[in-house]
Amino acid sequence: MSRITSFVLIFAAAFASLTEVATAEETPQPPPERRFEFGATDSMRSEEDLSESEIKEILSRIEAIPGMEAQGETKLSLDDAISRAMAEDGSISFRTSLLSPQSSRQSLRSRDAAFEPLLTGSVRGSFSQSTPSSALDAGQGATVSIRRGINYSLGVSKLWSFGTQTSLSYTVSRGSSNSSFATLNPSYNQSLGVSISQPLLRGIGSDATLSEYRQALNNLESAELSAVDAKMQAVQQVESAYWELYYAQEDLKVNERNLANAQDMVFINIQRFRVGDVARINLTQALASEASAVSQVLSAQNTLAQRTDALLSLIMPEDENLDSWKVKFVLDSKPDIPNVDWTTYDAEEIITDALKTRPDVLQSELSMKNAEIVVTAADNGLLPELNLEGGFNYTGLGKDFPQSGEFTHSSGNRGLLGRQFYEYNVGISVSVPLGNEAKEAAYESALISKRQAELSLRLARTSAISDIRSKIRDLHFQIARIEVTAADARLKESQYNAEVLRWQNGLSTSFQVDEFRKQDLESKRNYQRALIDARLAYVSYQRSLGVLGKDIVVQDAESTSEE
Repeated sequence: MSRITSFVLIFAAAFASLTEVATAEETPQPPPERRFEFGATDSMRSEEDLSESEIKEILSRIEAIPGMEAQGETKLSLDDAISRAMAEDGSISFRTSLLSPQSSRQSLRSRDAAFEPLLTGSVRGSFSQSTPSSALDAGQGATVSIRRGINYSLGVSKLWSFGTQTSLSYTVSRGSSNSSFATLNPSYNQSLGVSISQPLLRGIGSDATLSEYRQALNNLESAELSAVDAKMQAVQQVESAYWELYYAQEDLKVNERNLANAQDMVFINIQRFRVGDVARINLTQALASEASAVSQVLSAQNTLAQRTDALLSLIMPEDENLDSWKVKFVLDSKPDIPNVDWTTYDAEEIITDALKTRPDVLQSELSMKNAEIVVTAADNGLLPELNLEGGFNYTGLGKDFPQSGEFTHSSGNRGLLGRQFYEYNVGISVSVPLGNEAKEAAYESALISKRQAELSLRLARTSAISDIRSKIRDLHFQIARIEVTAADARLKESQYNAEVLRWQNGLSTSFQVDEFRKQDLESKRNYQRALIDARLAYVSYQRSLGVLGKDIVVQDAESTSEE
């Protein structure tokens, strides 16, 4: 049988016995005088205040909420909670957000790779048969002209930020034929040269060449801002969960004290009912109030369990087992009143500074920069291709491939190293598309994207200003609300105590006392809620300025590719 069931049966039996007592002819005994105060209640059983042990004895009759079995108490401050969420094995959602900058860094590396030197090499063999093209070869009786060749090449090329393409190459070719009239057979032909190609219209300048790289650089900065925003969100979530848990704990204490008072009211009404001092409806009302208080305690216990799990989900290491969820937090931090000097508060200056630090505004500015980069590159893409090209080569020809240190007249290196033979070329290449529809469409699309980015930036700024102003007003309201609710709580407690005295003197009823008790309970809840709401409003205010958690240093997680 559950404790709640036992609780109900006990009161049912008590109420039945009271009916019998009311009909019996007993000599009434005057009840002793007593005084009722919230948090310092005299009982019929002693003249001392209701002790903690008595409250726990009363609450032991209440059924525990499943899942609330704690294996131990853990002290936890707000800073500790945030540190655990920021740890490498902390909040999974937050650590996931840190992977975005790493992905953007890899994208930036891929764009930067386009400007890395490129080493190339090749080996190619050839064989051909054909009808002799020389009368001399035909006169020697050769019916088929046979040629064999092999080519080795090695080169380095690089693209420069201004659009210039340069290359350095070295080639060696060996050729032989069945012609008896070939001067060098086999022959070795070597070449060492450089070439350059410079765009003069399309593709000229760093605006065109570095377009994708600059976009990737802005995307990296935007991803880092996203990580900053994710950190602020994580800090805000942890603070919110922490203070909501604090409120749940305090609310449970208030409800436990409320139940203790309701229990005492039942006890007094039983005694007064026995002597005929109150009607049966008063006792019924007291019992109903106690049942309502029990329900409120159960609800507060359930809320406390949910708030504990909410905080655990943000700070629990990912490798923890289920038993680690069975914990009772003892919160060390208390919700202090935010210290804001409104007399020297300059909202305009604060908003101006916030627009320079808010991640969403800065991200919109980066998107605008990217749109401008795309427009510039697309505008350059409308131009025809006009490239200035040139090259210079040293060549050498010989009948054998020289060994190390050998430079004979027949060596293929002689002409190359002696720089006796060379060639150069200079020219211009032109490519003009007919119609150019694709490039024009890309340019118009870039203009539309730029206009969208402009509007998004304006919207981000407007939304940020509205958000900051709203958070300032809410913070001002919540701080002022603390004083109001504190005064209201003191007044409601005084009214409740006064009504209890009136009831003891026969000038009030249990129903009226219960109504004042409910108002007293609600006023205390409102005061605790005001403290928490002011703290949460201050956290939201800091995030609206883009400064929440700015002193918290988070180490980037290692990328899975590097593990």
